[in-house]
Amino acid sequence: MQTPKILDLRGSFRAKHAKYRRTQRDDNYRPKRPKTMRIKTALALLLLGIAITALMFGFLYQRGKQLMADDELVPLTTPPHILYSIYEGKGRFSRPISLAARTGKVYVSNNSLHTIEVVSDTGKAINSFGGAGSAKGQLFFPYGIGILPNGNILVAETGNLRIQEFSSTGQFIQTVVGESNKIGLGKPGPLFVDSLGRIYIGDLSGHQVIILDKNKKLIRKIKGIQYPHGLTVDEQNNKLYVADSGKIAVRVFDLAKEDDSYDLIETWKPGSRFTMIRGLAADKHGRLYVVDTLSCSVRVFDKNGEYLFSLGQQGFKDGEFLYPNGIFVDSTGKIYIADWGNDRVQVWGY
Repeated sequence: MQTPKILDLRGSFRAKHAKYRRTQRDDNYRPKRPKTMRIKTALALLLLGIAITALMFGFLYQRGKQLMADDELVPLTTPPHILYSIYEGKGRFSRPISLAARTGKVYVSNNSLHTIEVVSDTGKAINSFGGAGSAKGQLFFPYGIGILPNGNILVAETGNLRIQEFSSTGQFIQTVVGESNKIGLGKPGPLFVDSLGRIYIGDLSGHQVIILDKNKKLIRKIKGIQYPHGLTVDEQNNKLYVADSGKIAVRVFDLAKEDDSYDLIETWKPGSRFTMIRGLAADKHGRLYVVDTLSCSVRVFDKNGEYLFSLGQQGFKDGEFLYPNGIFVDSTGKIYIADWGNDRVQVWGY
């Protein structure tokens, strides 16, 4: 008897379905990619893994460096340590008296040789400008150095009784305050420029501090300071610190007040007065650094005037001083100290 056609169709369907199910269970059913394509895919995945690993390692490494270098992680009562000393720029240092630093450059007032020596913050010589004389661009016993917001340099000369402005590379720009000035400046000593561009000048013979605005116009005089040999402001430009070497004390002025009232820091610990004070500096944490010259040390205070710790002692080794004078703290927290008697600049940090 002939099988009905309908049954053949059903049997054919069942056979095809069974074959399909077998192939679904068979791992070798899927067609293989060509060998070269598999190799390229493996290499691409390997390279991608290496790239991701490198990026992660680089990020962690840089973050680790940042954390290690960030002095915000160090307790404020922890003293910094000596990093290295710089002994010369393009010319040798001879009685460096003041300095200032920004963007990797340190400008050093080379008092006895009448030059400004420019070095990198790692101690590499960059250039030198000035030279003994009274012509424009020359210097005679340069003292204070200030860096303007545009990067130009102000230099106060005790010998020529003037303040000159130079470019960051040492090109003469102008005389800001000359000998026949209208602001009543006598013998300029230290200089400081705050973040608002205001210029503070210590007038050694006029026994005053003169303050100019960012346009170099007179805005204020603070009188009655015997010998202002150090100037700085706090991190918020609210307080002015003046090293009164005649009184052997630090005067603290509130710049928001129009009168000349002040607080006084006379001792660095109970019963211990300063010997002779010169340079002043303040860091971003509000700490005040006071150069105690004859003690060959730097005394450090918190923002409330409480003594924290001291740096250095008398001597010739790194970390020791001989009549230190100027001091400057840059934005990274590095501390530059003009070691006048040892003809060098010391760099401290964490």
